[in-house]
Order: sequence, then structure tokens, then C-alpha cells
Amino acid sequence: RSSDEAFWSLQPYYDPELVPQTRILQGLRGENSTEVAVYDYDARARMDGNVTDRAVELIGSYSRVARPFFLYVPFTLPHGPPAPHPDFADPRRSQYQNVLGDIDRNAGRILDAIDKAGIANNTIVVWTADNGPSTYEGKGADYGAQADSGPFRGEFPSAWEGAIRVP
Repeated sequence: RSSDEAFWSLQPYYDPELVPQTRILQGLRGENSTEVAVYDYDARARMDGNVTDRAVELIGSYSRVARPFFLYVPFTLPHGPPAPHPDFADPRRSQYQNVLGDIDRNAGRILDAIDKAGIANNTIVVWTADNGPSTYEGKGADYGAQADSGPFRGEFPSAWEGAIRVP
């Protein structure tokens, strides 16, 4: 019966009677995690912006300390569902195109924070991805068929090189 059931609350056929709704948690090492929000479409659309807010805050505070630091910022976009921040929800574009604008803004905010903190000349930024392109098409999927793996065979989620090749 897997065709009419879903584990994640943002998927069609999700039933909270079967699986509790996912929560967003935050925590620090050595402390108990606390609930921040319910993981729904609104939280999904704002998640990367919230992560960026925290990253910008940490860059500002860590840069005042005279020692190196490492910051890992894992954006969730463009993974599905592609839910852009409301500032980027342009109905003339696909949701995938909208999330690219959202990613660009968030990455730019982090680079601006590095500049503002005065640490740009002593900072290495690595940008990478975890998958190749996805050309998923189906009912209600407005983000498919907009990717190209170039000369490589396959696409996400296959095991061919076009699916797993990243920078």
C-alpha cells in the first residue's frame, strides 16, 4: 500500500494519524534540543533564509574572535518540494527558477557578511552540491524537465554519473 501513503508531511497522501508531523529542532552540543517550528510549507519556504540569518550572525560574532572558525551552511533548496521564500514566489516562473533566486540571495548574504566582517581576504568559501540534475516530471511537479547533465548519462536519483557527479 505504498502508493497511497507518505512519510513526510509535505508529500501527497500524508496522514498525521499514521506518522506524527515533522518538527524543526535546534540545539547546541551538550544541551537538549528545542522545537523551533512544525515542518510545513511555510516553514519549508523560510528555512534557508533562517539558516542564512544564523550563519550571518555567527560570521559577525566569530570574526571578532582572533582565531579561525569553520562554518558549514547546508541549504535545503533546490531539493523538493521547491518552495521559495515568499519574496521569490513569482508566478511567471517555475518554482525551480524561483528557488534559484532564493539560493542566490542567501549565498550573497553570506558573502556580504564575510566582507562586512573584514575577513574576506582570509576566508575560503567552497560551494558544492550533493546531486546531479533532476528532470522529474509528474502531476503537480512544476520543477521537472529543467535540468541537463551535459555529456553524462543519468539524472537524480539514478546511480549513473550524471546523477552523482558534483563539482
